Amino acid sequence: MLVPHRNFNLINGVHSPDEVDQIQNWDIRDSDIFAVTYPKSGTIWIQQILTLIEAKGDVTPNTEHLNAQRVPWIELIGSEKEFNTTPSPRLRVTHLQYKFMPLAVRQKRGKVIYVARNPKDVLVSYYHFHKYAAMLETPKDFNDFFEKFMEGKVFGNCWFEHIKTWYANRDNMNFLYITYEEMIKDLRSMVERMCRFLGKDLTEEQMASVVEHSTFRTMKQNPQANYKAVPDSLLDHNKGTFMRKVQSSSLPSARGSKSGSSSSRSSSSRSWKRDSSTSTLFPAEREGRAKLLYNLLQIPLLITILLLPQTYSGKRAQTFTHYSCITPLYLQSSKNCISDVSRL
Repeated sequence: MLVPHRNFNLINGVHSPDEVDQIQNWDIRDSDIFAVTYPKSGTIWIQQILTLIEAKGDVTPNTEHLNAQRVPWIELIGSEKEFNTTPSPRLRVTHLQYKFMPLAVRQKRGKVIYVARNPKDVLVSYYHFHKYAAMLETPKDFNDFFEKFMEGKVFGNCWFEHIKTWYANRDNMNFLYITYEEMIKDLRSMVERMCRFLGKDLTEEQMASVVEHSTFRTMKQNPQANYKAVPDSLLDHNKGTFMRKVQSSSLPSARGSKSGSSSSRSSSSRSWKRDSSTSTLFPAEREGRAKLLYNLLQIPLLITILLLPQTYSGKRAQTFTHYSCITPLYLQSSKNCISDVSRL
């Protein structure tokens, strides 16, 4: 179901390699806004927020049209024609890597908002999504999906490479970087920050409406936002729901037990807890986070070691050095890097 193209996996029947290559030639307006995420990192959330900001809190567009219609994907087949005929402001979303973006965006035309999410939560959410998304391969079990995720053999490829390339090129764009975790902690502050970045001046009433209708509770009840209206040919709603709370501290077992059940991983000394090493990568506090994240992304093997439970050490840890997004060179100074991180 995946189609490798320029070291990136596209989805057969959903994406066209030729059309994806043409994206770099798109004409971009200064008013264009692009939301960028790795899969399962708050995509429909940012779609909801952006449309509400543009509508100044008016919920009418959000109740009459699907998220994917209000903020379409640039990589879908046939997206260029719609993009060219849409009046400003044009809101778009993508899971593509930086290298596929329009050249004009890389010359500071338009604006880009990148939403990052704790990769442990991404992993769990993406695993469940694969179980009911018709266009994606159903994993044998969690262990099987874990291996594919770490090797970048999924749509979106390697999480580490995706976020690294975007953040490393942030100075080439009008770029705002936020995290899913910051949005959970203080949604209003994040909406205000987006408004400042986009040059939008909302009244108190309008701001309150944007925040209220961007909450998980409200969106879950809105069929235009929760993907309940997506046909079963794309999403098998009998096998799962698009909007679900994910807690990586309780991972599915290698044999595919349900989320929420205990497993041997969660009892290990490196269990995937909320206060574990990835919380250092994605703290709620803003200060120092961007610098820390960028520095750590220069040593993705260290991140891998920090993220993995003890049960994935040993033989599997040896294979990580062969992954496309990780090189053995990063092994050399991992202890010093950990010490440096602890002082930040």
